[in-house]
Formats: sequence, structure tokens, C-alpha cells
Amino acid sequence: MNNSKIITVSTGEAWIGLIDGTYAIIITLLVIELPTLIIKVINSANENFGIFQINSLIALHLIRYLFATIIIYDWWSLHKGYLKICKASRFTSILSMFILFFSSLMPPFLYILNHLAQSIILSNSDTNEIQNLVIDQEYLYSRFSLLITIFIIYFLFFILVRNQLFRIKRRENKNLQDLKNTSKIIIYRLIFTILIMPLAVIDNPIVADIPIFLIALFTLIPLDTYGNLLKKFN
Repeated sequence: MNNSKIITVSTGEAWIGLIDGTYAIIITLLVIELPTLIIKVINSANENFGIFQINSLIALHLIRYLFATIIIYDWWSLHKGYLKICKASRFTSILSMFILFFSSLMPPFLYILNHLAQSIILSNSDTNEIQNLVIDQEYLYSRFSLLITIFIIYFLFFILVRNQLFRIKRRENKNLQDLKNTSKIIIYRLIFTILIMPLAVIDNPIVADIPIFLIALFTLIPLDTYGNLLKKFN
């Protein structure tokens, strides 16, 4: 950590092996937690919760994890692409460490969200109202925590890229345009995340997952598509 550069390496490529392994572990943890939730759904079946409802809840879990994987992939692609063209520095090393740390929070946050959503859906109408209120408050807090974590990660990426642009702006660099495009992508991600945060207060364990779905879908849209569209409004 004290050495900003590995011997003979002048870019951030020394970090690539670590980020590949870390993001792979994060995605693996998402998959590992999924069977536990599905087994609980099956074991919770009763006369008020039939096969269709069980299959619907399992499908919701699968879709939720799919979109979480898409978001993690977006972080990995941004991180790896940046490290291939950046200059090795202590600043890059420190921010990369924090990005990996916050990224590793995705599996536990998502597990908590799924667990609480499942508890709300499976709870009977005669369940204690105070207990339901506590679960709802915990669910709301978890949703905001997840969205804020996503925002923090994109913000850290933004700082990384802007710092690199500041360092090279006064001299020629073959990667200048790539860095500018990456900066635009991250800015759009940040703006979009802020705009959809109010959706997290929706009082429904199914509809309230719309923010993470929208963020994942947004990452799949090419920059040129919404970039050109936004230019028309400028």
C-alpha cells in the first residue's frame, strides 16, 4: 500500500488481478445467498400462499440478483478500463481500495433487502402491527443504504477519472478521449441514481425494487443513445 507503483509498472494494471478476483467473489456471494432465501420461501408455503405466489417470489429474487449482477459488472468494467490507462499513483491505489470495499457491501445489503421483503410478503394479516412497522422501517433504511452505496461507488469512480484528466489535461495523451467519455458515463450514472432515489420510499416490497432495476437497465444503454438525446435539450 505504501508503494504506489509496482516495480517496472507505471500504470494501474497491477490492480487488475485484485479487482478481477474481488468482483468475482462479490458475484459468487450473491449466488451463494440465493438458495437460502428460496428454501425459506418453499418452507413458508401455506393455504394463503400457493404455488403461484411462491414461484412469483422466487422469480422476483432471481430478477433482483440478475440486476445486481449487471450493476456489479458495470463497476468491474469501469474499474478495469480505467486501471488499464491510468497512471499509477497512491491516490489511485487508495480510491481503488475504497471502491472495492463499498462494492463488497452489495451482497449483504441485497441479502438483507431480500430477507426483509420476503418477511413482509410472507407475513400473515394477524401479525403484530408493531413488528410489521419495525420491518418496514428496516426495509426502508436498507433500500436507501443500498442506493447510497451505489451512488458513493460511482462518485469515487468520478473522482478517479477527473483526477486523471486533471493530471494529463496539459499534455497530449492518447487516452484523453477515452477518459472524457468515461467521465460522461459516470456523471450520467450519478445523475440518474439521484433522480430515482425518491422511488425507494414506495411502500411496497415489490414495487420498491424499481430503483435497482432502473439503474441496471440504464447501465445497459449505450452512451451515444442518451448522450445524443440529452444534447437536444441543451
